[in-house]
Amino acid sequence: MGVPPMHTGRMPVPRVPARGFARASLIYMVRCTRLGRRKGRSRPSAAWRRVMSEWSFINEGWFVYTVLPLLIFCARITDVTLGTMRIIFVNRGGKFVAPLLGCAEALIWVLAASQVMKHLTNPLCYLSYGAGFATGTYVGMLIEERMAMGMLTVRIILNRGNSHLQAALRQAGHGVTVVEGQGVRGPVNMLFVVIRRRLLPSVVNLIHQHAPDAFYSTEEVRAASGGTLMQPTGHGRRRSALRRPAGRV
Repeated sequence: MGVPPMHTGRMPVPRVPARGFARASLIYMVRCTRLGRRKGRSRPSAAWRRVMSEWSFINEGWFVYTVLPLLIFCARITDVTLGTMRIIFVNRGGKFVAPLLGCAEALIWVLAASQVMKHLTNPLCYLSYGAGFATGTYVGMLIEERMAMGMLTVRIILNRGNSHLQAALRQAGHGVTVVEGQGVRGPVNMLFVVIRRRLLPSVVNLIHQHAPDAFYSTEEVRAASGGTLMQPTGHGRRRSALRRPAGRV
C-alpha cells in the first residue's frame, strides 16, 4: 500500500478554465442588461402624464404655424441685439458684462436654432429666423446709438484766419487744443476736441454754423488721463475739469 499524502492545512482550490469563466461573466452581464431595460420600461407617473397632457397643444397646427415662428422671431431679435451689445462692451473693455451677455446670447440662440431644426418642414420657421436676425441687427444699432458710450476725438482743420469756431467751442464748455499747420491752400489751424460721444451732434452743429467749409473727422478714444471735458447735467451743460486716471473710458 502506498503512503497517504500528509495534510498541509490548506483547502484545495478548484481550477476554473479561463473559457468557462469568460462565458459565465458574459451571461451575467447580459442578464443585468436585460433587467435594467425592464426597469427602464416602467410607466411614467401620473404627474408626468398630467403635465404632458397640459402641454400637448405645442404639437397642434395652430401653434406650430403661428406662435412658434413668432417666438423664433422674438428670440432672434433678442440674441442678435445681445450680440451687438456684447461687441460694444468688448471694445470698451467690459470684462464682466461682455461674458454675461455672451452666455445669454448663446442660450437664446440654441433654443431658437433647435426649434428650427425640429420643424424642418415648416417654412415659416426659416423666414422668422432670418427676419429676426435682420431686425435684431437694426435694433442693436439703434440701442448702440442711444447709449452713445465712450469718448471721441474731433479733429477740425480750418483756415487760420477763422477764430469764431474756436471761441464758440470754448464758450460751449469744450476744451480745445490748437495746432498750426500748412495745408494745400495755405496755413491752417487744427483743432483737437475730446468729447463724450453723446455730445457729437452739438459739436457738428457748431462746426456747420461757424466754419461750414472746415474739414473734420472723429476717432474713438480708448484711454484718457486728465484734461477738461464738458459734463451734461440736468440743468443744462457745463464745463468741468475731470482728472481721470489713465485707463479705459
